[in-house]
Order: sequence, then structure tokens, then C-alpha cells
Amino acid sequence: MFIQIFNTIFAFALPIFLNLLVIYASIRHIRIKAALRKSQHYVSAREKFHRSLVIQFVCFYTIWAGLWSPNIIVYQASINQKNIIYIVGILNYIDIVIDPIIIAALDFRLWHTWRINWIRVNKKY
Repeated sequence: MFIQIFNTIFAFALPIFLNLLVIYASIRHIRIKAALRKSQHYVSAREKFHRSLVIQFVCFYTIWAGLWSPNIIVYQASINQKNIIYIVGILNYIDIVIDPIIIAALDFRLWHTWRINWIRVNKKY
């Protein structure tokens, strides 16, 4: 039982908490910078970029945590109900499949690179 609690804290709760701290620090940094420049009547490209990065990070992290978390909790709790194990396993596989697609959709440079590689593979075969 102690090992399960230890694993849940260090393999699940700690990474999520650290990511939430990073999100909070990023949002706080953007707001402080925006408040300092309000009198200048413009928003710099850097501020827009930071804001879009935070939005992308929040979108990706929310989907990731929602699909990945149940698997970790069920695995550490040693729940032996097959229906629950199958459902969280499917959610975990969906997360594995969707993660690269989400990253590619959020970052157009990656999407463009994937498209070029896909075209190259199709031309070869």
C-alpha cells in the first residue's frame, strides 16, 4: 500500500503539480509584462507569442491529463474490474495516438514537416 501511495505521488501528482506551476508562472509573466506596456497602446510580437504558447500548453496539457490520468490512477489502485481497466486502457491508447496530432495542429511548423515527410513516403512507395 505504501508503494502505491509513493508511486501515485511521485509518478502522477508531482509532475502534474510542477506543470501547473509552470502554467501559473507563464500566465503571471504575461500579465505582468502586459500591465507594464498598457500605456504604450500596442502589443508586441513577443507578448502575442508567449500568450499563444500558454494557450497551446493549456490545451495540450488538459487533453493529456484527461486521457492519461485515469490509467495511472487505476493501475496504482490495483482495481480488478475488467470494464474499468479496458476503458482506461482505451483512453491511454487514444492519448498516445492523439498527442502527435495535437502537437502538429498546435505548431504549424511541425504540421508542415509531417506533411512533407508524408508526401516523400507516398512518392517512394
